[in-house]
Amino acid sequence: MTPRNYTPPEAILAPHGADVPPVGKGISTDAAEAVESVFTRFLGNGVVAAVWPDPTTPDLLPEEVAAIHRANTKRRDEFGRGRAAARKALSRLGVPPCPILVGPHREPLWPSGIVGSITHCDGLAAAVAAPAHLLAGLGIDAEPEKGLPPDIRSLVLSEEEFRTDPVEEMSVFCAKESIHKAVFPLSGVWMDFLDVVVHMDRDGRFTAAPAAGRGPLPREVTLLHGRTTRTCGFILAGCRVP
Repeated sequence: MTPRNYTPPEAILAPHGADVPPVGKGISTDAAEAVESVFTRFLGNGVVAAVWPDPTTPDLLPEEVAAIHRANTKRRDEFGRGRAAARKALSRLGVPPCPILVGPHREPLWPSGIVGSITHCDGLAAAVAAPAHLLAGLGIDAEPEKGLPPDIRSLVLSEEEFRTDPVEEMSVFCAKESIHKAVFPLSGVWMDFLDVVVHMDRDGRFTAAPAAGRGPLPREVTLLHGRTTRTCGFILAGCRVP
């Protein structure tokens, strides 16, 4: 299957008028616990979630420092807080601290026998993880609770995904991000936002299907189930592939 051209969220949002401020603030303990509860509830038995609430950037392990030595300060901060959240999640599975390196497409490389996902936005870094024998894939995403900028709707959403509420459209964006994070490690296929159509009910539960005329997609896309919600000033999305 031919890899598609995937654009990461920071690249598609920032140049088109969205407010994507630098990482620099944490969240309260209560908010962190609320976010963790949402992700574990969404993703089900066997999945653990962790938030790194501290606004400071934790120390990286030496192997991780080498992996991002060319990154700018914002990227290093995001990376460090995301890895701290991931190690916190792994500790809840009994996995000792270990480096979480970067794959050729910036995907996190989890320890053998573990599946997981990391997300970070301004004020939040979170991760989920689970034993690989329980499920095939996990994906999460978080964004500030703001609307999708109208000038990028056509880059992210198909016409059937358009909503009258821009914040609902950002929820669809988050769902698509979580789908990519769950499916890419299994398939190696980079999907464009418009390759996938998200079907979401009023409670935020969603499934996905290949978009008409966009070519075949990995079968995992049609197997996954996910959910979105808004809490503590964030839009959260999570999905799992059985």
